[in-house]
Amino acid sequence: MRHTRSVRRWTYGVAAAPLFLFAVTLVIEEMSGNSRHLLHDVAANWMLALAFGSVVLVPAMLLAGYGGYLVAQTPHRPRFGRVVATIGLVVLAAPGLLGAADFVIALLAGRPEYPDDGTSWAPRLATAGEILFGAPFLLISAASVFALRVVWSARPTTVTVSS
Repeated sequence: MRHTRSVRRWTYGVAAAPLFLFAVTLVIEEMSGNSRHLLHDVAANWMLALAFGSVVLVPAMLLAGYGGYLVAQTPHRPRFGRVVATIGLVVLAAPGLLGAADFVIALLAGRPEYPDDGTSWAPRLATAGEILFGAPFLLISAASVFALRVVWSARPTTVTVSS
């Protein structure tokens, strides 16, 4: 019983994380108005990433949450729920891991900076802004990996009948 609550808590929490980031983005954008400072630029990039990423993130959020529900509801046969939760959690972990890899490659390869001609949908970020932009996605990735560990380490509860 304790493991199923833990599985449900972690899968629901990770599934809700992009929605929480979206809410934080809305609050930051509303508080900063049209001022051009680092946090406003980062929030604008979060908004853009979440808007276009919602095509993949929303189904992944639903799969992770439904998988956690199935593991908690069917403790005698949790494999299907674990597989469904795994698919959702892996997809939720992907943006942070891919973004971190892209950032490291950009630092090592020394990609040229292209000038901002004013036609971009999101403001260009400096290195500090890119780190701040990627931090929530890396946290979601780390939480997804931990949730995967919790999902697959939970032992199914067995019903014992005593005579």
